[in-house]
Amino acid sequence: MTLATFLFGNRRASSVTGYHPSKNPPQWIGTAGTLTASGASVNDEVALKWSAVWCSFVAFSNGVAMTPLHVYRKLNDDEREKADDHPVYQLLNRKPNALMIPFEIKARMVWDALHGVHLSQKVYNRGGELVELRPLSIGRVRILKDPGVEDDRDLGIIYKYQPLKGENLYFGPDEILHINGIDSDGITGRNLIDVARETIGTALAQEGYQADFYKNSAMPLGLLEYPEALEDDEIHRIRKSWKRQHGDQGNRHNVAVLEKGMKFTALAITPEQSQFVESQAFTLENWARFAGIPLHRLQHMAKASDATIEQKDLEWLGDCLGPWFCRIQESINRCLLADEPDLYAEFLVANQVRADIATRYKVYNTGIMGGFMTRAEARKKENLPWIDGLDEPLTPLNMGEQGNSGDKTGPQTHRPADSMMTDEENQKDEGRDAGVIREAFRRIFEAECASLRHRESKEVLRLIKREKFTKDIQTFYEGFGATVERSLQVVAQAFVDASGIQAAPDMAACLADIANRFTDTSKLVIRDALPQKSYRLILESYFSGIYENGPTDADRILKRLEGGTHNA
Repeated sequence: MTLATFLFGNRRASSVTGYHPSKNPPQWIGTAGTLTASGASVNDEVALKWSAVWCSFVAFSNGVAMTPLHVYRKLNDDEREKADDHPVYQLLNRKPNALMIPFEIKARMVWDALHGVHLSQKVYNRGGELVELRPLSIGRVRILKDPGVEDDRDLGIIYKYQPLKGENLYFGPDEILHINGIDSDGITGRNLIDVARETIGTALAQEGYQADFYKNSAMPLGLLEYPEALEDDEIHRIRKSWKRQHGDQGNRHNVAVLEKGMKFTALAITPEQSQFVESQAFTLENWARFAGIPLHRLQHMAKASDATIEQKDLEWLGDCLGPWFCRIQESINRCLLADEPDLYAEFLVANQVRADIATRYKVYNTGIMGGFMTRAEARKKENLPWIDGLDEPLTPLNMGEQGNSGDKTGPQTHRPADSMMTDEENQKDEGRDAGVIREAFRRIFEAECASLRHRESKEVLRLIKREKFTKDIQTFYEGFGATVERSLQVVAQAFVDASGIQAAPDMAACLADIANRFTDTSKLVIRDALPQKSYRLILESYFSGIYENGPTDADRILKRLEGGTHNA
């Protein structure tokens, strides 16, 4: 048995038969395909050749597969621990079977379920321990009513599996990990390709038409008019000669030579005139509605912008992948952890929500200064090595808890043992904390400044190509200073609060000064370059590397903010 056969078998979920008490299980469904209204024959394999179907299946499968899936043990109502010693955890995170890695089996779960249902055989060792999850080729499975269940109201089922060699195998519900697809009746879900078959058929017909259009685009489309009647053999000769001279792609743009008063009348229309492009876009949008997938995930960016894509990615994670996370988690709990109610599976969805570095550092700072996240936890999320002394939560100096005896009303420090330390030790400790805070904010400012410099560079390099560069660049810098102030305001205020300093004379004036200093150097470079004939080359050279000024900009900002006085 080859790896491909073991993983995917020969056919897909269109061959899976779902049992319902009011129906007899139908016969095996062939793979020749069903003829659609557009004339295209569609089956699962043919449908996957349309890029939108393939892209959708890959997006859903990979989106779920790249999300960590852990098993947790519930300790009490508020606490839990990772059950990494449990066999199910090892299967989902180490080695599901002899041939697959965890990513592949999670992707396989979704891929099969999009076709209707995913089925994996549970393999046990002699000691009764679960040691493998072996996916079954769903095209070779029939789900039947258990003959031992006489009451039609009880949906007792068995799984009949036809291997490539040997006799049929039968499995009970307790031997199978069963994950249904969309719109399940409890036995199987619907095959997405079956539901959207007509839309897929239309898309395939459009692609066929497009292929024919380009194949024959070399031949002038139209009518050949002759002043006199022609014999059949002459008509055949002229048509054959015309096609030979103009009908192949290699003969594109050949000059047509007409004989004996013959005239050519063109009848060709462009795809735009026939709304061919618009029709393809509508078909793609129609498929996206069936699949429940944002258009930008299908690489269709006609109506997308940076702002809408960011919002659509959140919708993708919550509304599109969210139901699959829930479906797989609950199926694992039902089929693999049913006998252990204190255990449950859960996807780490937060792992998918990863913003840019400046935004992440802002969030970490909020959590650390709010006291609900430690500095060690923030470093762990950034995959940084452990540093001793950062695993205790901080308490801001202006916040504290009321003591039980009522005499501790003032703010408490973040270190309970500070009262037992000497003055010299306290000073060293405070200096160490101040250094850690400054370094953390220096990195935030550096990332923010690099982002601003990249934006500045991109805009200046774009404006250089315009004839009215002098006027346009002046307009740009008039608004760019305000952009710098807005981008740095939150981080600057957080740094001032965390460090116990006060910017003088006030934050607004301080930010305005920082913005002016941020743009002064660039303005000077532009002013000195403009009188020269090669000013475009000079500016392109300077602004192409201006984003490397991030560290220098960050240090300048910190020094300006630290120019105030320390709070008492």
